[in-house]
Amino acid sequence: MSTHRSEHGLDRRSFLKLGLASGVALSGISLTAGLAGCHRAEQAAAAGYAVLRDADLSLMRALIPSVMAGAMPTVAAERETRLTDTLKGLDGMLLGLESPMRAEVLKLFDLLNFGLTRRLVAGVSSPWSDATPQQVEEFLARWRDSSVGALNAGYRAVVKLAAAPFAMLSASRAAS
Repeated sequence: MSTHRSEHGLDRRSFLKLGLASGVALSGISLTAGLAGCHRAEQAAAAGYAVLRDADLSLMRALIPSVMAGAMPTVAAERETRLTDTLKGLDGMLLGLESPMRAEVLKLFDLLNFGLTRRLVAGVSSPWSDATPQQVEEFLARWRDSSVGALNAGYRAVVKLAAAPFAMLSASRAAS
């Protein structure tokens, strides 16, 4: 009996075991997150926002400057205004999405905001409000360069969610 190994050294049986173990792990994480209260329906939007909650704002405050690195103003007050305007634009975009699509984006945010899954899938141990630009850039690079399609898709989604509302601002058009 010949054993076929992929270029990564996995035979079919090892691949199936890995898939099963990954499924069990993700189910366990999902159950743990649900039991720990990491459920979108239980969390209200942040003050002044229709969709984004406080944790989502912290996440995107960490991601937007890394995604838009060369286009962000260097003056602190202008940078803060641009970031706040981008978050308001993102909130409006999410509000305008069909409910199932908005739910998927919010699931991605929940995955990245919940401590255990943030550590496992993003490699960031501290809350997003405490994450360094280097940690954020490493997370983005890890997802961008991953051989896992779901992480690549997550990277593209996060980048688009950060870049689209930024580019729509009249103050950002020249830099975009």
